[in-house]
Amino acid sequence: MAHPGTRSVFQIGGAGSVGTGSIRGMPYLPVLRVAGMAVWPFDDWPSDGRPVVTEVWPRSFIGPVVKSSPADRARFWGSRRFADEVCGSPDAFDAACAAIGLSLAQPPTVTLDAIDRIEGRIFP
Repeated sequence: MAHPGTRSVFQIGGAGSVGTGSIRGMPYLPVLRVAGMAVWPFDDWPSDGRPVVTEVWPRSFIGPVVKSSPADRARFWGSRRFADEVCGSPDAFDAACAAIGLSLAQPPTVTLDAIDRIEGRIFP
C-alpha cells in the first residue's frame, strides 16, 4: 500500500472517516472538469498548467506529527506565517500542509492501470 493507514473513501462513521466528504464531493468532479480542470487520475496530468483536482492524504506531507497535539502542530509549523490559524485545529493543519506540499509537488510519475482510471488513486 502506497499510503499505509489510509481509510476507505466510503467509510462514513468512526475515527478517520472521510466517506461523507467523498459522497458530497464526487458529484462536483464533472462540474470541475467542465470548468477546465483535470481530475487526476481519471484524466492525464495536464502539461499546459491547468489546475488539477486530485485526492491527497495530508499525512504524506506531514510525517510523524501528533496532529491532535496543538504543541506538536506548532512545533512542526514553526514561526511561519498564519501559525495561529494553521495550528488552531487538526483540520486546518492538514489543509495547510497539504496545500504547501501540493504547491511544491511535481506531476506524478506512477504508472496508472485500468483500475486507477476507474476507482481513483491517492496523489503520490
